[in-house]
Order: sequence, then C-alpha cells, then structure tokens
Amino acid sequence: MTREENVKYPVLRRYAERYGEIFGDIERGLARTDDAFWLMGAANYIFSTGGVRWAVDPMFTTPRDHSSLRALGEERAKKLLSTMRFMLLTHSHADHFDPEVMRLCPDVEWIVPEHLAAMMPEGCRRTVIGENGVIEREGIVIRAFPGFHYDAGTTHGVPETGYMVEAGAHRILMPADVRDYGNRLPDMGRATHLFMHVWLGRANALNYPCGDYPDQVAEFALSARPEKIYLTHLMEAARVPEDLWTYAHAGLVMDALLARDPACDVSIPLPGKTQRL
Repeated sequence: MTREENVKYPVLRRYAERYGEIFGDIERGLARTDDAFWLMGAANYIFSTGGVRWAVDPMFTTPRDHSSLRALGEERAKKLLSTMRFMLLTHSHADHFDPEVMRLCPDVEWIVPEHLAAMMPEGCRRTVIGENGVIEREGIVIRAFPGFHYDAGTTHGVPETGYMVEAGAHRILMPADVRDYGNRLPDMGRATHLFMHVWLGRANALNYPCGDYPDQVAEFALSARPEKIYLTHLMEAARVPEDLWTYAHAGLVMDALLARDPACDVSIPLPGKTQRL
C-alpha cells in the first residue's frame, strides 16, 4: 500500500493489521468443527464437509497489495490452505482471483472454469471444468453453471461460473456475483444453502435505500427455493464508497426477503466466525 493510500484509506491498513485475528478464528474453527464454513474475506470461503476441506475463491487481496498476507505470514497461510482437498474459482476479479494463493498452494487441486484456465500461474495443479461440467471428489459432487456477471442489457462484466456443490445432505448453491437479477438459476433441485452476494446497482451504494434492487435480489434468491440464505460480499474494504456494500445494505435485502417469506431462514455471517451448515 502506498503512503497516499494509507492516509486516504486507513481502513485498509487496519484490515491488514488485524487480519491475523480473522485467520486465527478460522484456524481454531477448522480444528474443532466439521460441516461448517468460514468467510476468509468478503466473498471468499473455506468449507469442511464430511471431513473434507475445500475452498471457493480463497484470497488475500484486501488490500490489493497483499499486505494482509504479509502481516499474517506466508507459512501460516500455507499451512492451513494446503489442507484443502480442492479450490473452486468463479471469475477473474481481484477480490476473487488471487495468484498469490495459487503460488502458495500449487499442490492443491484448483478446479477452474475454461475462461480462467489461461490465467492460472504456471506450476499449479489444475482441473478445468466445462460450462455445465460435473466433477466428483471424495463423494462431493461439483456441478458448474454459467454465472450472471454482466449488468443487465450490457457487456459490462466478465465471464463467471457458479456451482452447486453436493456434499452429503448439503446442497450448497453458489451463483457468485450476480449483476442481472432478471436471470434465473438452473433447476438443479432444491438447495439447502444459498450464498447470495449483495449487489444493489453500479455506483449505487450511497443512494440508500438503493431503489428496487433489494426486491430484485430477494426475488432472485427465493426463486431457487433455498432452505437457508447467507448474505455475503460485504465490507470489501478496497472498494470506493459508492460501490461498498455494508451490513446495512444486507439488512435491506433481509427485509425484502422476509417481506416475501416471513419464514425465510436468512443470516449475515461474519468473517472468520464458524458457521455450522
């Protein structure tokens, strides 16, 4: 981080300095708990299901200069991440795609969509999954599907892949970043857990209460008929204020969900804290 960024964005410095506390919670949680997940970033996940550890978009890019990784220490990070059976990647944005983690863990199997294959660092152990491909690892079935990371009616966005991960009784649906809520998820059966990334319009975060976007998110999420919804992609500290989604924005989505379905099981997980599935 440059001196100017340190002065302008002190939250980034504080995030880097205190990331060890978040990671410590993950270390302790993984040692004690199975059938659970942990947020290691705004929308970056570690899972343990049936004794198998795996991750989705693991990263240390808040701040973008990897100062959180340096403060944590590479050996400590590698020790935990190298216990993952596989890593899933969704798309190329810097808050999801972190070549430093790939460099740290080249022997972990990286399951990557075709649109990311050429971007992987040399030496990484990778398996390419097709647009609608299916892969099984240690009884865990991973089904890929095309994501919705383009603003409605535009070419503003990037290719993306979402996943339905079937692990024992858990059917974990991860559409990743959604920018066009007019789409509907493919019918792969009812999800037990849906991870919904909060996004309420481009450069719209300060336009509280963000128009009809909370209703759009709620309609999209409930169309998948999930048993449980998690609202994530919050407080990604490297973002400018007009694109920074906070717990207040997640509250707008929660209100919209409960207005449609008062029995909806929805929560907002915190980074590092153990969340039982």
